Amino acid sequence: MATAENAIIEPTTVEEAARALRTIGEPRSPADVTIVGNATKLADLKPAVECVSTRRLNRVIEYAPEDMTITVEAGVSFDAINALTAKDNLRLALDPPGYDGQATIGGVLATNDSGPMRAAYGSPRDMVLGATIVLYDGTVIRSGGRVVKNVAGYGLHRLMCGSWGRFGLIASATLRLRPRAESLRLATWPARLTMEARLRDDLTGNWVCNVAAQFTRSIRSGPHQPALLTWMCDKVGVDEDITVIVGFEDDAQTAEDEVVMLSRKWENCVAHSPSDSVDLYRRILTLTAGAPFRAGVRPSRVPHAVAELRCGSRVIAHALSGAIVLPDHPDTWDATANTVRSNGGHLIVPRRLAADEHDGLRARVASALRGGTPA
Repeated sequence: MATAENAIIEPTTVEEAARALRTIGEPRSPADVTIVGNATKLADLKPAVECVSTRRLNRVIEYAPEDMTITVEAGVSFDAINALTAKDNLRLALDPPGYDGQATIGGVLATNDSGPMRAAYGSPRDMVLGATIVLYDGTVIRSGGRVVKNVAGYGLHRLMCGSWGRFGLIASATLRLRPRAESLRLATWPARLTMEARLRDDLTGNWVCNVAAQFTRSIRSGPHQPALLTWMCDKVGVDEDITVIVGFEDDAQTAEDEVVMLSRKWENCVAHSPSDSVDLYRRILTLTAGAPFRAGVRPSRVPHAVAELRCGSRVIAHALSGAIVLPDHPDTWDATANTVRSNGGHLIVPRRLAADEHDGLRARVASALRGGTPA
């Protein structure tokens, strides 16, 4: 384990991690410490005096396919878990954007990172059944258990999800597994203006969003049960166009029947082949990886929020979970923040911005969300 000043400390056991954090924590505050796994999100974190990596905490502690659970140390990668569980037709049903599966479980839990299928399978917070946590004073605590039905004690393991290492280091976790889907099929539908929509809306409002919202409501209220329902919007507020992507995970025949049914029901709806579906799904994950800004609203408010955005930027909105991703830098951040706030949502800045990127942006966004005057 490295101990030199400013070196990356790489504990190999929970005891080593506890000693390291206890030693660091005496002269420093938690704000001076960065905890990483494979450093796939290092750019999102502010510079710190000390860095602790969990990548050598990489053991599989227990795998119980009959119970559909797995207990691993924090440094085990996302891909390693799915490779191990594939032989039993199981998987960890999370889809953190990007990072090619090298994100560690500790990192996924600490950031509570999830993708377009969050509404279907849940977030990391929903998947974690228990965890071993090392606090900054070296105290080791255990929360939850290794079985699905466990109600003992407070859910501190869920509190750690989305904490970004602020409360301590996740040393190990027990996770819920899901059956592996046989096939992923996607269908895409372009929200094009029609004379019928113009007349029905009396020539007012955002036509593209209105048409996309009608299609989305039809999917959600119909017999379909999609795993993902995503809007890909180009240049929102500036001659925008919206493509609605609907995805199904099931056995091969059922998934194909779903997308074919949509393509027959809706004009211009395209049912994609299995290989094209996987490529498009990966493109969504790539576009949302490392996004500088994310917003969250109630799913019912997604059409309203997108319609009111005037950011001149590409927007990806997940209509089932209410997550809205802004991969590019919008032209007017204050207006974007106010739009999110007016729709009862919140805005997250997951990526650390360079000094020359929108000077004073964090203060302006925070002020706008509080309803104050931008600094």
